[in-house]
Amino acid sequence: MIYGRYFNLKRTVLVFSLLFLSILLLFPLVVHGKNQGCFQYEETEVTLTGKVFQEVYAGPPNYESIKEGDMPFTATILKLDDPVCVIAKPDDEMNETVYDEKEIHINFSGKSNIVNARKNFKGIIDKKVVVTGSFYSRHTGYHRRRTVLWTTDLKLSEPQSSAILGEIDAKCLKYEPASVTLKGMLYKARFRGAPDNLTQEEQDKLFSAWMLFLPKRHVCVNDRSKGKPDEPEYDVTEIQLEEVSSSTKPAEHMNGEEVVVTGKLFRSNGERYWSRIAMRIEKLNVNDSNFTGK
Repeated sequence: MIYGRYFNLKRTVLVFSLLFLSILLLFPLVVHGKNQGCFQYEETEVTLTGKVFQEVYAGPPNYESIKEGDMPFTATILKLDDPVCVIAKPDDEMNETVYDEKEIHINFSGKSNIVNARKNFKGIIDKKVVVTGSFYSRHTGYHRRRTVLWTTDLKLSEPQSSAILGEIDAKCLKYEPASVTLKGMLYKARFRGAPDNLTQEEQDKLFSAWMLFLPKRHVCVNDRSKGKPDEPEYDVTEIQLEEVSSSTKPAEHMNGEEVVVTGKLFRSNGERYWSRIAMRIEKLNVNDSNFTGK
């Protein structure tokens, strides 16, 4: 009789223990939303929908302050239509389990992929898209969200009409000989690989460039008026500046300042250019608060 009671008690404890364990395992899914989709890292290819935007942050060398000399970088972020969770295996030391991810960093699997996407859709920033790829956890300072998607395909969630495509091109800036005025952040980019036997002046001349960064907007450059127009460029957020005389050369104290630049745009080519679009400077000033142009 005593043995039977002991056996029943033991069985009851076992049942409640299993029930408690099940609740613990299911608890994260309940807390973070019963409709939330959960995925696995790397081995599984996923398809997600959301809206693309770009985020500016301080890059190398210190990842702290653009004003203090760190290079500005942009990250392409996808704001998801629905939050997701991504589950890491117990023995996975590279990735971490995350819940309620509302934004992920998009990392394109090849330069040609993002170039083709910009060209085919006349830009992807601020547009609703469908992306396909595989997840991995951030592991460098370049990753701006906990979860990164190694993106193999990107397309718009809805096709664009010919009227919308025409409106996009109508708002584009023009290549030279037209002059345009832009407002943005001026910074001096210093590139790696300068030989030690060069003087500082020679290194500055050969391995640095003045850049105009557009942190709050993106532009496109096109010119359909020419018989053979230059290749159009979309989602331009960075322009390399080229002084045409000593009077238009940026001063060192302007580094990190917001400036207004007038000049002629051209499509860059060659090794000495570090952005898709460059500008021959005609006029350069530290930003006037009354400036109302582009």
